[in-house]
Amino acid sequence: MRNIFHLFVPRFSFSFLITSLFFISFLLTSGCTGLSKITKENPLYTRSQIKWDKKEGKIPNQERIEAEIEETITTEPNTKLLWMRPQLAFYNTFYTEKEKGFKHWVMTKIGTPPVLVSDVNEERTRKLILNRLLANGHFEATTEAKIEQTKKTAQIIYTPTVYQPYRLDTINFPKEPDPLGNVLNAAQKETLLKTGAPYNFQLLEQERTRLNEYAKEKGYFYFNDKFIIYKVDSTIGNRKMNVYVQVKKQMPNIARKPYRIRNIFLFPNYKMGMDTINNPTKLQRMGRLEGDSTFYCVMENCQFRPEILARSIFLDPDTLYSAEKHEQTLKRLMGLGALKFADIRYKPVDSIGKEGYLDAYIQLVPSKRKSLRAELNLVSKSNNFAGPGLNMSYRNKNAFGGAELLVVRLDGRFETQLSGRGSNQNIEQPNQQNGLYSYEVGAGLEVYIPRFITPIKVPRLAQKYVPKTVFQGDVRLLSRVNYFKLLSETAQFGYDWQETATKRHRFNPISINYVRLMDTTSLFNEAIGDNPLLQRSFQNQFILGGNYSFTYQSAAKVDEKVKKNKNDIFFNGNIDIGGNLIHSIQSIFEAEKSTGEEPFTIFSEPYAQYARADIDFRYYLNFNTETHHKIATRFIAGVGVPYGNADVLPYTKQFFAGGTNSIRAFQARSIGPGSYISKDSTSGLFYDQTGDMRLEANIEYRFPIYSVFKGAVFADAGNVWLVKNDPNRKGGLFNSSNFINDIAVGVGAGLRVDVTFFVLRFDVAFPLSKPRLPENGRWVASQIKIRDRDWRRQNLVLNIAIGYPF
Repeated sequence: MRNIFHLFVPRFSFSFLITSLFFISFLLTSGCTGLSKITKENPLYTRSQIKWDKKEGKIPNQERIEAEIEETITTEPNTKLLWMRPQLAFYNTFYTEKEKGFKHWVMTKIGTPPVLVSDVNEERTRKLILNRLLANGHFEATTEAKIEQTKKTAQIIYTPTVYQPYRLDTINFPKEPDPLGNVLNAAQKETLLKTGAPYNFQLLEQERTRLNEYAKEKGYFYFNDKFIIYKVDSTIGNRKMNVYVQVKKQMPNIARKPYRIRNIFLFPNYKMGMDTINNPTKLQRMGRLEGDSTFYCVMENCQFRPEILARSIFLDPDTLYSAEKHEQTLKRLMGLGALKFADIRYKPVDSIGKEGYLDAYIQLVPSKRKSLRAELNLVSKSNNFAGPGLNMSYRNKNAFGGAELLVVRLDGRFETQLSGRGSNQNIEQPNQQNGLYSYEVGAGLEVYIPRFITPIKVPRLAQKYVPKTVFQGDVRLLSRVNYFKLLSETAQFGYDWQETATKRHRFNPISINYVRLMDTTSLFNEAIGDNPLLQRSFQNQFILGGNYSFTYQSAAKVDEKVKKNKNDIFFNGNIDIGGNLIHSIQSIFEAEKSTGEEPFTIFSEPYAQYARADIDFRYYLNFNTETHHKIATRFIAGVGVPYGNADVLPYTKQFFAGGTNSIRAFQARSIGPGSYISKDSTSGLFYDQTGDMRLEANIEYRFPIYSVFKGAVFADAGNVWLVKNDPNRKGGLFNSSNFINDIAVGVGAGLRVDVTFFVLRFDVAFPLSKPRLPENGRWVASQIKIRDRDWRRQNLVLNIAIGYPF
């Protein structure tokens, strides 16, 4: 991430930290339980507990019922940390009746008042628990509440006494011989109500919703779920009940009639207050394809080619009204990215007969078409380089009249080395140079077209999400002053589409990248002169291939049943293959085979041939989404293999480890490969430590502190390796039987300022294992000396970053 700062830890801050910790420790150990001002007559509330009294054995769906019951217990006790209640201790220690001053600020902003048993309405909670039991078929249940006190604390025990629930016996659907009755009776095949299942009020509500949706798909525009009622007969005995699904007799006639779409009117430049229904003027017939006249369109001041909008409309004349097609149309129209607002209104048409007709009026409000954005920031890396950066972008949301998104980017940054020696360097460098700096400038062009452009015709897919064809081009110049310049030119063509709310695909069948090394200095040439593989990774070359990316993110799907304690999963997988097609063609016509040392060329430049794959898997364990306690984990693995026309991966395709969003106890790209020790390795050298393979694991416990302030403790581990032996990088080769000894390990703690749309992160970390040290001395936990200034300077890394690391 570019918007990252890296600072050295000020020397005085550690003394201040120790003093602060001493003060807090003293405070918390002085009445840290928070009970000093609590009386036995009104004890502190600690928790509520459910103790079942099961009269007839196991309860069906007990886990789900317990989750529903827990939602009724709304009173939260004072926060506890081990045996302490620090917020309550702050409240007691700084308690004052004054309405201003330092003590009042600490008491109200840091402390929390005691939650007493008298604050809990256990009778109300008891009734709510009984209500949940009745809603799950336990009609004979009772519930008792009892307070159990231990000196100055107390808990409330709720004891539900339950028998086996009532179960559904026969399920009866409407038998009326009218069209609506036939529709609802046909819906019985997929009913959620099953014979023998325990009575469940929520399930009855879900069935009511399902029947309403089914009826609307059959054209019943004015029907709604309030017209469906249940009658239940529980007198048949043996805790069984018959369920009768019925339609209200008082339902209006228009709700009993299916409706068809007559005409469809499109208003692509709708303005608030416009009477589109009664006075549609300047109409033009149009359709999804040339010569089609499916819709009427008001063309006055229209910014779009009508057929582009028409392809996102799934309504058709003379078809039954469909709520699903209504929603698909709105989602697709908004998915074009060029509209601020979209709505569909319907007007009934006077008609005689069993079926009615509707005219549909699609009202669209375009977004602001053009925008220009400039951003000045402090660009970072955690390798002691920092400097200003400028990003500028121009966006046009309807560049060519077809809702195409055009993005033009210009950016630049200047970086200088803040110090010649960074933290946590393990090898002293006597000839280290200071004053290194670099600059980078780039320009990019992106065009997103809201449909697939393919050599063959692709049928229109009735899906919610808009597929996109993407054209991308980028030119970038990196200058590491006194060493080299690197020019990179990239062009890509591909597709981006959302399969579901949780699954996204990106496929670029054409990806071309040309990398050219320029203006190298003697210092650079001397550094790589003894390493042929390193030389070839920097050589001028083409990268011709394609890539595919798949992303799954469970958090994108809202599940109301488990929303409160939902655990989230994120997965991203990438496959990148280059050079195969052109190499196969050249192999047919060339007499000799290519090698890494004598490769085939294109335009007199060698091209890379390789296969590369990587995955990023994250699991977020949410203890409670309301209190924001979470354990976040991540596992990264990747490997790239050069072959055929190359014996080394292109530099831009290699892996690295270390840095603000990686292993935070080490500088960016400073780890590996393996246990290799570079003779020239310093925090400011012109090339990074990279490899052909990467393994990394991270775990982070995140917790709230106060308001927008969040805390974290974390551990990171990983490294990069070579997949082919390089005699010039001893110790860099991956060895499956010994790689665990090459793992770099770091731990730390962080403070985050989370204001929802912006997260400022401070992470302090230090290494526990340094793979560059001799094998029997890599674990350095025993050498930790927080109070030693030299140890802090060599090991502590403070990263200031924008956003969470994962």
